Amino acid sequence: MDLVTILECFVAIITVGGFFITVYKLIKKIDRTITTVDELKQEQFYVVKSIFVIMDGLGQLGANGPVTKAKEELRDYIIKGA
Repeated sequence: MDLVTILECFVAIITVGGFFITVYKLIKKIDRTITTVDELKQEQFYVVKSIFVIMDGLGQLGANGPVTKAKEELRDYIIKGA
C-alpha cells in the first residue's frame, strides 16, 4: 500500500466517523426535545387543573354566569383537542 491509499482510507474513516457523530448528536437533540415537550405537557395539565379548581371556587362563591360559561368553553376546547 502506498501513502495515497493509506491517506484515502484514513479520510474515509474520519468521514464515516463524523457522520456517525452527527447522527448521534441529532438523536440526542431529538431526545431532549421530546423530554421538554413531555415536561411542558405535564406543566400544562397542572395549569388547566388549577384553572378548573379556581373556576369551581368562583362558582361556589356565586360568580356563576361568566365563570360557568368560561368553564364550559374550556372543557369543550379540551375535549375537542383530545
